[in-house]
Amino acid sequence: MPLKKEKALVERAEHYLSRAAGGEPPTLDDFRELLEGFKKLLRQSGRLLSMGDRMQAQLNVLNREIAAKEALYRSIFSHVSEGIFSTTSSGDLVEVNPAMARILGWESAESFVAAVPGLGALFVSPKDHESYLNVLAKHGRVERFEAALRRRDGGEVWIQLSVQRLHEEVVVCPDGKEVYVGVALDMTEQRRVMAELSHRANVDSLTELPNRRYFMEIFRRELRRSRHAQSPLAVMIADIDFFKRVNDTMGHDAGDAVLRKVAHCICGSVRDVDTCARLGGEEFVMLFPETEAKIALTAAERIRGAVEDCCCGGARCPLVTVSIGVCAWTPDLLHEELEHAEDTKEADPDVLLKWADVALYEAKRSGRNRVCLYDGPFVACGGLQSAAPVSHNSGIKG
Repeated sequence: MPLKKEKALVERAEHYLSRAAGGEPPTLDDFRELLEGFKKLLRQSGRLLSMGDRMQAQLNVLNREIAAKEALYRSIFSHVSEGIFSTTSSGDLVEVNPAMARILGWESAESFVAAVPGLGALFVSPKDHESYLNVLAKHGRVERFEAALRRRDGGEVWIQLSVQRLHEEVVVCPDGKEVYVGVALDMTEQRRVMAELSHRANVDSLTELPNRRYFMEIFRRELRRSRHAQSPLAVMIADIDFFKRVNDTMGHDAGDAVLRKVAHCICGSVRDVDTCARLGGEEFVMLFPETEAKIALTAAERIRGAVEDCCCGGARCPLVTVSIGVCAWTPDLLHEELEHAEDTKEADPDVLLKWADVALYEAKRSGRNRVCLYDGPFVACGGLQSAAPVSHNSGIKG
């Protein structure tokens, strides 16, 4: 029982008073006993008062520390460049910082929260929002989740979201719902830079055509697709005739202009599904899906004529022609040839480019400004080093 001794002391004092009222006054020892008890109570009260003062002082210090930390948090919350937000478990926005509002095109955090019902309303893709909710429900947190969010002006901004559920002992909404706090990083500029770097890694800077590395990726992908679909495919290499003469007589700037012009002529002579790339130097390569030999020869002749017509001579664009080597194949013939290849998955592009190069060499040897077809037959080539027969698509003088 709390205060048991104190209550007993008060009861004794009341007992002595009752005896005194009945004509039996307390003795001197009785008074001494009460006095000692009250002195003890006084000492205990003093200690309690002192303890209370110390506790109050400590509480004041703690409150000041909490206030300082709250002020620091509010300062960070208000001034960081990253977006910070909190939501309920259902996605309703509780609070956002000014940076979050600014990233999404709002003038203030208050107007943003008042106008946007929840985080889900900002997702451009419903599938992204569904994926976000699934991860959050499964793990109670989301780390580095990237999605496009809708700005106030209707534009899109790429955001990386990291969200963590707060424990109930930390904070709970007034309505009892759990609270999630998150950080939103604007990744739009980073994505733009990465796309630009990827573009530079895959594209020839002079002609803006795919470079050799990127072309080989496309080539391998088209070969797999052609095998699966059992459809033919053609590849051709075009080489500018006497290009060194252009560089030597007119300078490298003129040579660069010729390369750009030839690239433009080639691209204007192919279908949207075809791929044109710069192999390097004055060589270009073209890939024609679902194209048999006869159609490939017609396309190559069209390219040859287009280059000759585009670069018809002049002070800034000298007369330029190209020689083209063509290789057309079907998956069944390629399969037989691959029995001789060491790596059936990776050797295909090299094999076909080698055959196209053999045809190109023959076009050069036969007088240039012409198209030649490597006609095998493939399985009778006797390996990559053999100079197999080639046919000439002539009708071209010289």
